[in-house]
Amino acid sequence: MSEDFKFIRDFKKIDWKATLQVNAVRAEVAGILWMIITMFMGGGWNSLMYIFWPIIYFIYGLPIGLIISWLSSLGVPFIGWLGAIISATVVIGDPITSLLHKKWPDLIPVKKYDLLNWVLIIFVLEDQNDLLISDEGNIIEEGAKGTAIEVIAVPQSSMIDIDGNMYKTLQIGTQIWMAENLRVSRYKNGELIQMASKDDWIKMTEKGNGAWSYVYGKKESAPHFGFLYDWYAVNDIRKLAPEGWRIPTDNDWAILEKYLGGNDIAGGKLKIDGYEFWEQPNVTNNVTGFNAMPAGAISNDIYAFVGKLAFLWSSSHDDGISAWVRVLSNDNSMIRRSSNSMLNGASVRCIKNEI
Repeated sequence: MSEDFKFIRDFKKIDWKATLQVNAVRAEVAGILWMIITMFMGGGWNSLMYIFWPIIYFIYGLPIGLIISWLSSLGVPFIGWLGAIISATVVIGDPITSLLHKKWPDLIPVKKYDLLNWVLIIFVLEDQNDLLISDEGNIIEEGAKGTAIEVIAVPQSSMIDIDGNMYKTLQIGTQIWMAENLRVSRYKNGELIQMASKDDWIKMTEKGNGAWSYVYGKKESAPHFGFLYDWYAVNDIRKLAPEGWRIPTDNDWAILEKYLGGNDIAGGKLKIDGYEFWEQPNVTNNVTGFNAMPAGAISNDIYAFVGKLAFLWSSSHDDGISAWVRVLSNDNSMIRRSSNSMLNGASVRCIKNEI
């Protein structure tokens, strides 16, 4: 991927008043600092002209910035570097502007701010959800060099299961997904799903019974990791998914992967960021807010790969003993399609039924 800054943003979402306000403060601070520096370098009081930097900035900087952003979105080579060079004229004011933002956030209404701003213009979005990601797929604070992309997930109303657990949901493309792992202990008809510890997991599941377990057998893991289910619970005719929802098919996962740019990079857009749950390096930007968690799996009476892998069931079987899962790893941005024993325990994300 090119190192150039690629600008793709929905201009209808931009709060232009706040955008001009922020950039006026940036330019004014930069002008005053530049004036002080030039005075010490022998520029004398003639350097007072830099106090009027905002006027120059609006006449010169904003229009050129818009043109550069547009050309960059068309893939014009090296245009990103041109924007970075022009931006350097106001970078000197950014540290103080950042401090002013913390002191008076209404004056500088930027949700995310970076001291080194390689983007010519800071755009303030009305929904504050716009993100920049690097060419490696890592999230960067507002104002860093990289690739700007539109928000690709929209939060939806919450969903409640039969146990009363509430889940965040979000729309990605045309699909609406749960943004948390399922942690329900009853089927949709109210009947209990058998709970199993790792010690009696095989004994229970090899009979074809639906079962679930806490990660590491610890109840306190449930709010973060949800439950681990065998495929017999996933496929039970009493239905594991809450009313109006279903277990995603193999094709549902394929549609999600395609929308997010393919299986080589889609995984990085789905994993929760940071190292609280995922082990390093956790290649991710979580741009969707899907918040995939590394709950690992139960296999052969062992809790395996917790912190390293996420296994997410589909309702589609591979053969008589295996079904398809999607696997996310801490050390890459891929989402892999894999055949998993129906006896194993894995995480579940539900998808909303199409209307």
